[in-house]
Amino acid sequence: MKKIISLLIAMLLVTGSYAAKKTDVASTAHQDVKEAITVAHEDVVGTLTTVYQDSKDVISTIYGDGKELAGNLYPEVKSAVIAIAKAIGVAAEHLYSVLVKKYVVDGLVQLIPFLIGLILLIIGWYKLEKYVKTHEQIRWHILYPSILITAGIVFLCAVDYNTMFMGLINPEFGAINYILDFTKDMIK
Repeated sequence: MKKIISLLIAMLLVTGSYAAKKTDVASTAHQDVKEAITVAHEDVVGTLTTVYQDSKDVISTIYGDGKELAGNLYPEVKSAVIAIAKAIGVAAEHLYSVLVKKYVVDGLVQLIPFLIGLILLIIGWYKLEKYVKTHEQIRWHILYPSILITAGIVFLCAVDYNTMFMGLINPEFGAINYILDFTKDMIK
């Protein structure tokens, strides 16, 4: 019995010392992982700070250059508007209001095929849905709603949405853009 107790005590001592060594290894591994994560975090923070500062510098440079360019361009734009007005024999203020009205009209011209296409698409869809619900087989009667849907899609594809929305929502932008394009041609 003494031998069994001695053997158990010896096993406990060996196991305990082995566990202590494993704990030291785990502790060391934990410290290594902690240091690696800390270094990675510091690197990421440093990189993000650098990218932020560089982008901030680039944006402030672009803003400053754009502001300076706009200040230099204003007299040229003003002279372009005056030159256009003199060429057609009207006042510069009247020219601007005419250009704004032109872009409103362009927007309305694009709105007409848009509305026609939308109406054709809705009617065709309604008739197709009604036909599908009432008939079990597809027959030649389905051609009428299909043609309406196709015509509506063609009309909707023919619309210049950029011109339509600019003319209806912000025609002043179109007028200013036209003046700037004329100024670019005049400067060349």
